[in-house]
Amino acid sequence: MAVDTPVSEAFGYVGSILLFLVFLPQVWLTYRSRKADGISLLMIVLEVLASCSFITYGILIHEWPVIIANASALLCALLLLTAKIIYSKPSLPSGDSRVFMLDSQPDVLKGIPHSQSMASQATTASGVSEEP
Repeated sequence: MAVDTPVSEAFGYVGSILLFLVFLPQVWLTYRSRKADGISLLMIVLEVLASCSFITYGILIHEWPVIIANASALLCALLLLTAKIIYSKPSLPSGDSRVFMLDSQPDVLKGIPHSQSMASQATTASGVSEEP
């Protein structure tokens, strides 16, 4: 069993502060830019689970530095999770600018490039093709 000394506790509290500071730039950037697409949802979920486990551990062994460090990490992870939910938008695969339209067969969904779909809409509306 480890002996608590002022030096060991000091290292624990410094580590707690540093762990909190590790997350702050990402939280700040995410809320400032209102973009969370580059943040891994799996990473956030695993961080939440790890922090909850370490908070429980810290409570069981009565170690405040462990509790404080992981409570701050949990807070930041929950802020990132909230941002991920609010700011992430479902999108098409990278570089895919398709508009999905129904084909002549009602049960077929066909991906048509955006420029072609606009031309086909113009053709349908006027009855004459406007393509060059």
